[in-house]
Parts: sequence; C-alpha cells; structure tokens
Amino acid sequence: MLGADAVLLLANVLNKEQIDEFIVQAEEYGLDCMVEVHTEEELLSVLKTRASMISINNRNLVTFDMDLNTSIRLKPLIPEEVVSVSASGVRGPGDIALLNRAGFHAALVGKP
Repeated sequence: MLGADAVLLLANVLNKEQIDEFIVQAEEYGLDCMVEVHTEEELLSVLKTRASMISINNRNLVTFDMDLNTSIRLKPLIPEEVVSVSASGVRGPGDIALLNRAGFHAALVGKP
C-alpha cells in the first residue's frame, strides 16, 4: 500500500451492488470508504448499502455552482451512526459552525 487510509466512491457512477462490493474489497485492505452523493435520490440509494461514511457534495455537477444548503437539506436523512461529511463550498468558520449545528461529523475544505 502507498499510505492511503480511505477510498472515495461516487454514487452517481456506481450502483448499490458495486458500492457494496468495493466496500468489502477496501475493508480487506484495511481501508475505509466514503461514498459521495449529490442528490436525495443518490443518498436514499446509498443508505441501502454497507456505507458507514457518506459525503454530501455541495457542488452541482452540471452548473458547478456550490450551495451549502444541499448538505443542510440532506443531512436529516442520514442516520446518526453513519459518519456524515459536507464537501465543497465550505468557505470559513461560519460555515463550519453551521455544519456543526446541523450535526455533521466533518467537513471537507478546499480551494474554491
């Protein structure tokens, strides 16, 4: 291994069976999996898999606009025992505080 800790799986590319298969394979190598969703439909599908960590990407993949409200709207659908991460569009301490109040376990912060 080259030092990886986790694998990112994209719900808009993989079906439920593929996600579960990749999670099992990753676990064999001691890797965690974070499954990224963009929509409620993707989230509801991923919740039927073995995923224990879900990332909500706030970037619209068609327009590339970012809206933190995507995370706020979808978070209540994620069970508390599933690690929830908000990704993209997190711009500073105020956003982190908002996501913390919404119940997120983590946020992915990068350059805009």
